[in-house]
Amino acid sequence: GPLVNTTGQVVGMITAGQPQGFRSSASNVGYAIPSDMLLSVINRIRAHEQSSDLIYTQVGYLGVSVQTLDSTIAAQLGLKVTSGVLVTTVEPGSAADGAGLSRYTVITAIGGTTVDTTDALGSAIKSHQPGDSVSLTWVARDGSHTTNVTLGGVNP
Repeated sequence: GPLVNTTGQVVGMITAGQPQGFRSSASNVGYAIPSDMLLSVINRIRAHEQSSDLIYTQVGYLGVSVQTLDSTIAAQLGLKVTSGVLVTTVEPGSAADGAGLSRYTVITAIGGTTVDTTDALGSAIKSHQPGDSVSLTWVARDGSHTTNVTLGGVNP
């Protein structure tokens, strides 16, 4: 929604807020984009600019919550891999669920791209469209697995 000053002028757009108390009189923490930056993006969209930071449609969606794996976490979980992206939850009915991923599996590659951070996984997934079939490689306690998954879609 709009962020306004005391005279009612729009000075930004609210993009997020503190989960508890957001938009209430008790909340004093919010996140907004300044209106000049917002107008810059709007003008780029109006000009139909194509760029990696402007996404006009849904992007690919795997259906996992993840964190970057490090050697400490790998040792604590008894994993035989020390780099990749650790799956913490899998959304029921998602592409990841259909492929057989579960909590504490480690994604190591998607669509031919090796992933070792959550950012790398996000970029690799977002480079595909919903409905794309991509290879997915992960490591579980019973070994390494590779299969093709059909990505779902989500609005960025």
